[in-house]
Amino acid sequence: MDHVLRSGNGPTKWTYATGLSADVATGAYDFRDDEAGEVPSLLREASASGSVEDTTDMMRTLLRRWGGYDDADDRWRTFAANVAVMYRRFLTVPPTPVLDVLTELVAQSTEALKDELAIAAYVADSVASTWAIDVHTHLFPPSHDTLMLWGIDALLTYHYLVAEYLMTAPVAPEAFLVHLH
Repeated sequence: MDHVLRSGNGPTKWTYATGLSADVATGAYDFRDDEAGEVPSLLREASASGSVEDTTDMMRTLLRRWGGYDDADDRWRTFAANVAVMYRRFLTVPPTPVLDVLTELVAQSTEALKDELAIAAYVADSVASTWAIDVHTHLFPPSHDTLMLWGIDALLTYHYLVAEYLMTAPVAPEAFLVHLH
């Protein structure tokens, strides 16, 4: 694997996006932040506090700065509070493993559906209560080209083909996207 740097017994560091890497041996990883670089500062601040309320305030601050957050909307306040509780779980000593949290989330968010009517009702309810739906256009036949914005002749505009291309392309994703605009 070209992206992995080997050290000793096996791979410890890999590049997961242009200019960003993770190191399993040290637990360090790179990520991008906005120009102000406020995410690390706010996370460090929240980590120092033992209060879920402080962490919730930090989450609300981030969401407000990124736009779209509305204090008047219960869904946003609930979302910020839920993220804060999850984040605090990773700060416990010893920290809660991420997979344990994910297993709990899946167990809480799945339902056993017995028949087709129950499935149809659940899907209808889920769609009706979802803020946004990601339409995977590559699942549609070519006849839906107006819905997809690009027809079958422009397959490289499909996100999954672009992702496949960028895995082996000699161009960085940022440079590729500049040429699309």
